[in-house]
Amino acid sequence: MAACDPVTYQGVTPQIFQSVKQELESNGFSVPGTSGTIRGPYGIVIDYAWDEPTESLFIHVIDKSFFVPCSQIHNQLNNALTKFTA
Repeated sequence: MAACDPVTYQGVTPQIFQSVKQELESNGFSVPGTSGTIRGPYGIVIDYAWDEPTESLFIHVIDKSFFVPCSQIHNQLNNALTKFTA
């Protein structure tokens, strides 16, 4: 099990956050509230915190299976955000 580099996304409005939250939940992740720990498939554990006033979303993959590269997780997150910001 290993961690990935943390990532911070800017410009995450309430509408974008809710949309990304729903997208992640449809992919097997439970996203409780605006901050906390998400446990998903393949041993993925993510700490996250969304700050509404600054519209920033901090994400840190703190654990995952070695079968799943950090790049794949970050790509999925990037795709989810891009889907709702484009």
